[in-house]
Amino acid sequence: MAANVTRTFITSTIRSAQVSNKGGEILLRDLEPIVFNGPVTEETAYKIVKKANKGVNAFIITGITEEAEVRSMSVETFLEHSAPVAKKN
Repeated sequence: MAANVTRTFITSTIRSAQVSNKGGEILLRDLEPIVFNGPVTEETAYKIVKKANKGVNAFIITGITEEAEVRSMSVETFLEHSAPVAKKN
């Protein structure tokens, strides 16, 4: 049995909504979900949404979901397709 190299990849989906006020009524309009490679905190999600929606002045984060996927390949394939990295001290 050959050994495998495994790696877990996390994909985060950030959901948000634009907040506006019309005649004293607070309105929410869903913004496009943003998919980010890696885990995110609510603070990081806020920065990502702000950067992606520059014309939106007020918004809230309505949800963050994470999906983990474990991938694997044989050590031989990994060595064939990878490059050495210098170790930092």
